Amino acid sequence: MNRPRICFVLLKQTSRYTLTDGDLLMARTGASAGNLLLFEGDEKAVFASYLIRMKFKKEILSKLYWYFSKSKLYWDQVGQLSAGSAQPQFNGGALKQIILPFPKSLSEQKSIVKRLDALSGETKRLEGIYKQKLSDLEELKKSVLKSAFAGKY
Repeated sequence: MNRPRICFVLLKQTSRYTLTDGDLLMARTGASAGNLLLFEGDEKAVFASYLIRMKFKKEILSKLYWYFSKSKLYWDQVGQLSAGSAQPQFNGGALKQIILPFPKSLSEQKSIVKRLDALSGETKRLEGIYKQKLSDLEELKKSVLKSAFAGKY
């Protein structure tokens, strides 16, 4: 069955919500408040107004900030700057107070991002191996249990 394609026409009003490569999107509220998504690519996309888009000037790489958002230092600051407990709120004012220690040199930032990309790739590779091993162990367990209950041991 062929599904109809959905087409959006970007109007002047929506152009301010159009994403570009390297944009960061941050959740403002709830359990995901403070979480960041790095938009990579050239696909046409827009973001919802309940998210905060972050664009950096040329002196800092957005991917470096995205990696920073995975750190304890970042989350400690988010925790201190969030308002509310049942439904945490993290707004643009709080976001501006986040302190990011970063090297001023773009080449050093690129080097750090490159190393973190390599570590991330290796972590995903190892994660895949361990998931496969766990799956194999689960299958072995089922096989042993089946044999044991069939009186083969």
